[in-house]
Amino acid sequence: MLSNADFKVVNFVKSFIFLFAILSASFSFAQSASPIKILLVGDSITDGTIGSTDGLGYRNDLYDDLSSLSINFDFVGSSGSEPYEGFYYSGDLIADFYSGGYGNGSFDIANDMSTYTPEMVLVHLGTNDIGSDLSKLVPYSNDYGQTLNNTASGRIVQFIKYLLRWKNGTNGTFLKRILISQIIPKVGYSDGVNAFNAELATILNDCNNDRIPGIPPGSITLVDQNTSFNVSTMMYSDGIHPNDIGYANIASNYASAINNILKMVDDFNRVSLGNDWSAGSEFTIINNELSNTSTDDSWGHMAVYTAQVNPVEVSFKWGANASSNGITNGGFAVMLDGPSNKANGYLVWQNGNTIDLWTRSEEHTSELQSH
Repeated sequence: MLSNADFKVVNFVKSFIFLFAILSASFSFAQSASPIKILLVGDSITDGTIGSTDGLGYRNDLYDDLSSLSINFDFVGSSGSEPYEGFYYSGDLIADFYSGGYGNGSFDIANDMSTYTPEMVLVHLGTNDIGSDLSKLVPYSNDYGQTLNNTASGRIVQFIKYLLRWKNGTNGTFLKRILISQIIPKVGYSDGVNAFNAELATILNDCNNDRIPGIPPGSITLVDQNTSFNVSTMMYSDGIHPNDIGYANIASNYASAINNILKMVDDFNRVSLGNDWSAGSEFTIINNELSNTSTDDSWGHMAVYTAQVNPVEVSFKWGANASSNGITNGGFAVMLDGPSNKANGYLVWQNGNTIDLWTRSEEHTSELQSH
């Protein structure tokens, strides 16, 4: 018997697996069975030629770290050699990586996005934009992103929006998550680095509070590559690039972030579900819990996580606000035929001391088996 506090479906997958419930909950996914395609984006720090004895920077370290975590992945991109590919160019600025707005597109990521269809993009950019004039770095906007400033932080927001074209259907829907790095130190420019990194945290907060048009909550993950970077032991002699220890540190931070994402623990610490979920208006976030506010206790309510398919394990925990009715009647919809809260599939439901399997469609639900 599975307890109400820790309800899981293990290795019961085909197409999509999603949460079906009248509940308040936190939610988690384990990694998909198919390799996740990762695109490493950046400048000479991602290139790794400078400061790294093997010329691969953090890319091979990250490869080893992810492999040791038993993560099924594939680095993709037109830069570098297999298996350590990416998309990087030494000396480039943020504006070089995208077209439109303040971007010049001299090293446009568009072709790599469309050709390699990455599901996850890791970005460490901004080092070459950092100078002594803080007004060229921040703020990203004066009106919560309604208009963007021509600053380094404003350009990173434009770049994020550009990447999201491969998530929101403009150029595709395969991109699932963007990891933006708070950049490593740059000797002699600590004020600029600190200001830029602090503004990235502001951007994340504004995004998760649904304030920035075109960047739905949950679109980006911030990776702190700065705090753990010890300049005295991790910096190469030029004061800009890491040494081998520093590159290994970058890889470790990325591996931890990726591992957490692929486990997909959604704590709902935001004001709205965002584009990763398909749900009716009855589902809302209340006190960092996914809550079904409907007074209708039928099995017609689904909140569907659309950003990952074919996980090998799914679980949720009842929240503090969950009602006894919700706990009694909530369950998982599995093997759905599409990424929608209107999809057809099966319902796995804990019915007292038994686990029941039902067919589920928008029109009706009927029992198949009980154990």
